[in-house]
Amino acid sequence: MASSLISSLRHFPQARWGFTIYRTTYTPLSDRHFPRIIETINSWTKRGADKDYSLVNPYLNLTHRSAYNLLCARYRPTVMENPHEFNDIPLSSVRSHFETWGSQQDINLVWSSQTRACLVIDDEVVEALADAVPWIEGVTDDTAVYRQNSLRWWVKVVEAEPDLEDTYFGPGDYDGTMMKASVLALWPLWKDITDPEPTMADIYDVGTEGGIYVG
Repeated sequence: MASSLISSLRHFPQARWGFTIYRTTYTPLSDRHFPRIIETINSWTKRGADKDYSLVNPYLNLTHRSAYNLLCARYRPTVMENPHEFNDIPLSSVRSHFETWGSQQDINLVWSSQTRACLVIDDEVVEALADAVPWIEGVTDDTAVYRQNSLRWWVKVVEAEPDLEDTYFGPGDYDGTMMKASVLALWPLWKDITDPEPTMADIYDVGTEGGIYVG
């Protein structure tokens, strides 16, 4: 998947990739944490793509570095940040705005994952990510961070136009409202939502541990 993303970025020089992120809290606490939360989301998403590409191309060091530089350069998440428009709005309103925004995008300039589901940063997410830290090359111990924080550091995911007939309504199951996803699993999530199939309900059913999507 990382290889196909890199190929598309090379083919479409104006294309970008990265999640669409809504900020719906504007408290002093969120003001303090929000820049680092965005940096954390960005760094772990790019780290996932880099590891994915490394597994496919383990010996192409120069090519790998060039590809990673391209991924970083063209990673441009869309951050919806406007207190007058988004402060304390419900997830249903986030979905409505996201669906309208997505329908207006040029399919040659954005990846399908950017319009299928968005991330939401609200008070609960700020609390969950209060101690989350970005990935830093040569510093971060991936194994230790995954072991300690994969179920602690999460964001909310809202799907555009959910297929409610394909959702499940048992305790703890995906009901079409939102899904919690580990920040450390955002690249797997990106891959999962690139195509209409599998459905979000299937993604949740297969990739969730303790109520958190972990890929």
